[in-house]
Amino acid sequence: MEMEEEEAACEIARLPEELLSSRCSPSPGRGTRAADSDAVWSCFLPCDLPRLPRGELSRLLQPMWLDRENGAKCYMLSARAMHISWGGTPRYWRWIPLTDSRFKECAELINVCWLEICGKIPKKMLPTNTNYAAYLVYKIADRSYGFDFPFQEASVNVGGSITTHPHQSMWLDRETGFKCYMLSGRALQIAYLTRSWHWISLTGGSRFSEVAGLFRGYHLAMCGKVPCKMLSGNSNYAAYIVFVVAEDSHGLVSVQDVSVRVGGCQSTRQVCFHSTSLLGDDDDYYCEDEIEMPQERADGWMELELGEFYNEEGSNEGDEVCFSLVEPKGDKWLSKGGLIVQGIEIRPKKSGC
Repeated sequence: MEMEEEEAACEIARLPEELLSSRCSPSPGRGTRAADSDAVWSCFLPCDLPRLPRGELSRLLQPMWLDRENGAKCYMLSARAMHISWGGTPRYWRWIPLTDSRFKECAELINVCWLEICGKIPKKMLPTNTNYAAYLVYKIADRSYGFDFPFQEASVNVGGSITTHPHQSMWLDRETGFKCYMLSGRALQIAYLTRSWHWISLTGGSRFSEVAGLFRGYHLAMCGKVPCKMLSGNSNYAAYIVFVVAEDSHGLVSVQDVSVRVGGCQSTRQVCFHSTSLLGDDDDYYCEDEIEMPQERADGWMELELGEFYNEEGSNEGDEVCFSLVEPKGDKWLSKGGLIVQGIEIRPKKSGC
C-alpha cells in the first residue's frame, strides 16, 4: 500500500505545471469552500508541525514556504496571531484588508502612547542547526507621526537566550542579578545631530559598532528614555553617560544640567565632562563640590552619573525613565568639540556609590 502511494506521488510530480495549476485552482461554490477548509489543507502540512488550536491553522498555513537557497522552512505570523497592546480597541488600532498582503487583514495603528507587539512560534516548527532572523513587515502611512524618536527595542528570545536590537545592550549585574541596559548614541535624541556630530566606527572597546563624535557645535543637548518594565522591580538604579574626551577637545569645561525623571519624581544635578578645574576669574559662582566630575571606568571609558531613581515593581509599569542633558539657561554658547559618546548606561545603584 505504501509502495503504491509513493508511486502515485511520483506520477503526480511528472504532470506539467500548467495542468497542475489549473486542476488545483479553486472553482466556485463547493470547490472554494473545500479549498479554504482546514481539514483539506492540513493534509499538506509537514508532519512535524505541532497541534494547533481550532482556527489557528488558517493563520499559519499560507505563510509557510521553503527558502530557495537552502530549503529551510520560513514562516510568517499574521498580525492576528500576535499580541498587540490595545489591538482590540478600535480607537487605537483598526483591522483593514490589503490586496498585497499574505493575509486577509492587517493591523493599522491609529494612535497610542505605548507601542508593543510580540509573538511566538514553537522551535520544533523550524529545522535545527540553522541560523534564523525575525523581521517585522510593515508600511508607513503618509499621515504617520511619532516614529522618529525614541528608537524601539526589538528582541528575540529562544530558551532564555535574548538577542536585542544593535542599538541597545542588556546584561545582568553580577552582584545583584538585576537587569542592566545601555543605549547607544543611535538610540538617543541629540540636538543638531547632522550639523555638529558624526558617527565613528569602532572595531573594539565599545559595546556598539559606532559611537557619536561631536566635532564642532555651540549647543550640547541630548535625551533618551527606556520603559521601566525593562528594568528589575524594587531596585535602586542610576543612569550614566559613557564617553571619552579627545586630546584636541575644546569648550567642554562648561557645566551641564542633567536630570532623570520617572513618573512624577525627578532628580537634577550639574556635571562637567572635562576634569580640568572649573573655577576661573569669571566663574566664581560655580562650586566644584556640587558638580559631578567624570570617573574612569575599567574599560577605559569615562562616565558621569546623571541621576538615580527607584524602580518600584508594579507602580512604574507604564512609566519610562527619561534622562536629559542640556546647558544651563542663560549660559553663553561657546564652541565645543572633541566629545565622543558611546551611550547611556542604566545599572543598579550600589550602596555607598
